[in-house]
Amino acid sequence: MKKYIKGFIAFFVLIVMLFIPEHIAYAEDGALEQVKENGELVIGTSADFPPFEFYAGEGDEQEIVGMDILIAEKIADDLGVELVIQDMGFDSLLPALESNKIDMIVAGMTPTEERRKSVNFSDIYFQTFQNIMVRSGDKDIYDSIEALAGQTIGVQSGTLQEELAQQIPNAKITKLENINDLILSLETNRIEAIVMQGPNALCVKFM
Repeated sequence: MKKYIKGFIAFFVLIVMLFIPEHIAYAEDGALEQVKENGELVIGTSADFPPFEFYAGEGDEQEIVGMDILIAEKIADDLGVELVIQDMGFDSLLPALESNKIDMIVAGMTPTEERRKSVNFSDIYFQTFQNIMVRSGDKDIYDSIEALAGQTIGVQSGTLQEELAQQIPNAKITKLENINDLILSLETNRIEAIVMQGPNALCVKFM
């Protein structure tokens, strides 16, 4: 984990939002009985989100790990079934759950009224906050929300951060599926800032 924290010093983080709950989203009623019958719990996640879910290891030995994965493993153990992890784009998670391709989402998904119309959420188990990340050399230029007005802002598509970025006056929003691609875009000056969940920003590994 040290390599993630070390890389963070290359960027400046501005806390801009209040605490937002992180939840697990579950599939339809009756899914628990089906999971036990199948003998496996299939979870969907977007494994670009340290420290909650991310790849660790080298080459063919890489595996998805993180805080959320530990929780999923405990749930599978308690149910007496095998845990199966499917990594996909964040904006594909809800459609996968709604179409019963997965049994549960474990991916730091914030409950909204729109999402509650189609899926159920667990009780809150982690309180988080939202950040705006900019290049370290620009920290004195983009030192407020107002300073980012009219700039190109990066977000992960399908996330709460996409909605928050739209609150920045006249912002040009760039939506990408993977957080690592957002970081690369920031490093290469294709965007000026990223709206990102706080703990995730603290663990980002830069190129």
